[in-house]
Amino acid sequence: MKLKEPFILSDFTSGVLDDISVSDSLLPKNAVRKGINVIFDRPRGSISQRYGTTRLGDDNVSLGNTITGLHNFRSSNSSLSKMLASASTAIFYLNGTTWTSTVSNLTTNLKTRFLTYLDTVVFMNGTDASQSWTGSSSWITSGGNLDVGSFPLTKFATILNTRVLATGNSSSPDTVYESSLESGGTISWTSGNRSFKVFPNDGNGGISGITGNGRLALIFKERGFYRYDGDQLLRVVNIGTPSHESIVNDDNGTTYFFGTGSNGVGFYRTDGGYPKKISRGITKYVEAISPSFYSNICGFTNGTKVCWSVGSVTVDSTTYSNTWLCFNIADESWEIRNYAESFRVFSSYINSSGNLTIVGGDTDGMVQTI
Repeated sequence: MKLKEPFILSDFTSGVLDDISVSDSLLPKNAVRKGINVIFDRPRGSISQRYGTTRLGDDNVSLGNTITGLHNFRSSNSSLSKMLASASTAIFYLNGTTWTSTVSNLTTNLKTRFLTYLDTVVFMNGTDASQSWTGSSSWITSGGNLDVGSFPLTKFATILNTRVLATGNSSSPDTVYESSLESGGTISWTSGNRSFKVFPNDGNGGISGITGNGRLALIFKERGFYRYDGDQLLRVVNIGTPSHESIVNDDNGTTYFFGTGSNGVGFYRTDGGYPKKISRGITKYVEAISPSFYSNICGFTNGTKVCWSVGSVTVDSTTYSNTWLCFNIADESWEIRNYAESFRVFSSYINSSGNLTIVGGDTDGMVQTI
């Protein structure tokens, strides 16, 4: 009897593929059924342990409750650039290693989003009137480069064709507000501005997120996805997202989480056209995400991977707390991680050494470098 040549297991490029997605007979030799807290691309195809996290700022200081917003404000005057975090009723900036309160008396624990444009940052939470800041002096409530006193009461914003597009008003959940075109380093919300409705009452819910990919504004409802080029609005498909924080842009397009609808839960990628489901290989983990956590799913990219924090999941009778699902962009493979903390928001951050990193805000009031 001739013995078969031995197969040396040394290539894991395909990452994790669960047994709901791929049968044993079709499982590639370079894939694993289960791999928790390991990565498959350093170097490519090998298995190594993931890195941990470190707190950003003073290790002994918590900002209070859950971190509800993060933003790395970058100014053309680098001395004015600041790392911002929102928690409880305040917004803080990182001053050396100390988090310093810079806005106070906000409504408690609202998700806070930020937008930087024209060397100015503005915050939105849908309830409190927006304020803007240039990185020095105090935040202002009227005027400035972004005409903040007239800024619509919204939750989300992006930039398209030198206009700011803001949306997420609870009284007009289908409306997108457009500022004027930028002129002389400013915009206006009272002159040259306009607004439009995104297929109102179409059964897909109100607008839940918006992002720009340079040439288009991509608009999301919980069960709908639309695109706008500055002139024409188009409904693409009934595959939206319940979480603005799940929407991640990278060089290959926009990825996001979809929770309900005809094709079930999953993660999708789009360049503005019909989105492609990219999470078929880890169906068991995706379907284990609790629907109560859908609106808290948040993600980031480091240029090589897109990772989402999806809460605790139970797979094959084992519960993994604070799970991340990470998509390797080049290999289109997946990793499964879990952490001690539950993260609710991520942001890029250029540190004092000029290095681009990723930071996350957790439910213990801490900001951590990933």
